[in-house]
Amino acid sequence: MRGRYLAVAALLCLPVLAGCEDTPNPFVGIEEPYTLYGYLNPRTSRQTLRVIPIEQRIDAGQTAEVDAIVTSTRLATGEQITWRPTYVLFADSTYGHVFVANFQPAYRERYRLDVVRSDGVASSVEVTTPVDVQVLPESNPSPLFLSYKVVSATLPNIVQADIVYDAVRLQPLSSRENPIRWPISISYRGKEEAAEDGWRFVVRIADDYRVVEDEFDAHCLTRDYIGVRAMRFTIFIGDDGWVPPGGTFDPEALAQPDAFSNVENGFGYVGAGYPVTFNAIQPADVLSAAGFATASPCDPARTPLTDPSCTVIPPPC
Repeated sequence: MRGRYLAVAALLCLPVLAGCEDTPNPFVGIEEPYTLYGYLNPRTSRQTLRVIPIEQRIDAGQTAEVDAIVTSTRLATGEQITWRPTYVLFADSTYGHVFVANFQPAYRERYRLDVVRSDGVASSVEVTTPVDVQVLPESNPSPLFLSYKVVSATLPNIVQADIVYDAVRLQPLSSRENPIRWPISISYRGKEEAAEDGWRFVVRIADDYRVVEDEFDAHCLTRDYIGVRAMRFTIFIGDDGWVPPGGTFDPEALAQPDAFSNVENGFGYVGAGYPVTFNAIQPADVLSAAGFATASPCDPARTPLTDPSCTVIPPPC
């Protein structure tokens, strides 16, 4: 327990290392060599794995070179692949080591990944890829409902089931200001219903609009003239072990030591799974019936500029 707590503390310290200079070295006493993050995806031919070496010296720093060899083994056949290292610039402007392999894992197969240091110390993990499922959009009697059917003999581990509304607060036509974009994700995980040959998710657009309204109101964007530029429904099918503490992916809970890791002699989590995504945007009349605005306020050809609808909305609070 102590070792894992220190490892988490060390990782939190790395991005602001200058502010941690006077603290004791959090790596001392840690025997595990690596923290690993990633998942095997049986629906793509390119696999990636984030490898974070655990250094024993606080001034070691990070370089483009990494002391690690990564291999994956398909346990049923013994087929082994060596992964190649890359040094990647992430969106937060930090660099990290990502190992890449060009192969497509099979469904319902067990794999072992080994990450070995030059002195022979290694971290490893075994994972079984999930079953192949079909996710099919269905027709509905009401256009305000979207229905997606997950076809599978047994209920797979649905790690994620979200619809993302790429919502905007429309600005007056007389304004040069761009619409204020505020994407909102609404979870349908755990809301599946039994259906023939599988399970069904029913997205209720009008109900979701009220959630979008509340989110806009909470960020000082007002509930008026909320439009939507895109809608995407995503289901992520994971391996059976991909179950977070308490059943939900709570960042605060996952930050706790020993909360969610399956790496032998290491930290982090390596799973298996794949996403299935559908474009769910609806016609303007359906969006309007659900509550979304489909046109900007304050048409200068018909509305005086002194009208309240012509007021430019400031950025969110």
